[in-house]
Amino acid sequence: MLTLSICMHAQQDYYPVTVGNGYGVRFWNSDTYKIHMGNTSEYKYGPVTDYSIKMNMSNTAGRGWTWGVAGATPIAGLNTSGDFQVAGSFLVGKPNETSDWNSLWQSGFYDGYNISNAPESNQWFWGINMNHRSNSSNYRYGGQIAIKNSSSSPTMYFRSTNEQGEGTWAKVLNSVGSQKISSTNTSLTIEGTGIGNHQGANLVLSASGINSVNQHASTHFIMHRGTDGIGTIEFQRRNINGDYRGSPLLYKDGQGWRLDVANTETSTGMSTGLRINNLGNVGIGTTTPDEKLSVNGNIHTKEVRVDLTGWSDFVFDDDYKLPTLEEVEKHIKEKGHLKDIPSAEEVGENGILLGDMNAKLLQKIEELTLYTIQQQKLIEKQSKALKIQLEMIEKLQEKINQL
Repeated sequence: MLTLSICMHAQQDYYPVTVGNGYGVRFWNSDTYKIHMGNTSEYKYGPVTDYSIKMNMSNTAGRGWTWGVAGATPIAGLNTSGDFQVAGSFLVGKPNETSDWNSLWQSGFYDGYNISNAPESNQWFWGINMNHRSNSSNYRYGGQIAIKNSSSSPTMYFRSTNEQGEGTWAKVLNSVGSQKISSTNTSLTIEGTGIGNHQGANLVLSASGINSVNQHASTHFIMHRGTDGIGTIEFQRRNINGDYRGSPLLYKDGQGWRLDVANTETSTGMSTGLRINNLGNVGIGTTTPDEKLSVNGNIHTKEVRVDLTGWSDFVFDDDYKLPTLEEVEKHIKEKGHLKDIPSAEEVGENGILLGDMNAKLLQKIEELTLYTIQQQKLIEKQSKALKIQLEMIEKLQEKINQL
């Protein structure tokens, strides 16, 4: 222990202390409060592995060490539990170098190249480790943030770690460059309260560089359940002020899908495009498709294939009763159309079934073919009879000439 044998008012360049572990200056005549030097385990912590100067304090709550200006509130404090606080800025000259992100258990700044268990290999990363309050080298719960060295394409990752310091890195999406979510069994969930009477999530896709005339600055992809309880998926056009400019694509529970076309670049008016209702019926140019495909307009195609059950070849069966031409004529005079063929009024009201109509027309063609065959047989029979009559006339003429 240092023994002072000088007058307290005397000025000295220094006050020598006897060399030895634990020798120094103590207060209140107690080792509990003293400044001393040594190199035993009591003096070593963290990077300090040899001699150090230690300041003792009793282990009483609220006690510790402070630094500051005389007569003023201290600007830094360290208590006996290891809690440290400063009133101003706290700068770190360099981060700690690490070779494995999974090995970190103390809070601090870290860096390294091609670090084991980093978000990406062969890259420089700077990061922060935030440890759990009861961590140790064998207990490494915490949170980590890592930033990749790329000034033109900033990339940041974060993760939470378990007892072994292990965890899955997640990439933070940002506004610079192309962004991608890529991982096995990955999904993106967006939850929100919606806007207006829309209760649900909005995904806003914003466009840039749109001129002031068109003013179509963004497209909103919205999934919501409105105040009417109907689930809806919708693409909305909006101008630079956020004003609604129509919904080119819309789905509603119990109604189906709707795909429309804007009348002009700036109007909210939409022309009917495509409908798929809740029955699976598709409508083009109509809002009320009543069949699997309803088209209000012309169809341009190279081929149409119709599947049918049955065909009109029954006309050629032996037991088929072919109407006589007299019966056909009578039906036309009475009905104004062929038998089994719909009238003009019926076609105007109900349209025609393409496959059924083709079968009926084929039936009439086959009936005409039978009529033609009958007439051909009759003509051949009449031709033979005429030939016989001509021969008889010639013979009679010869006899007359001989008289």
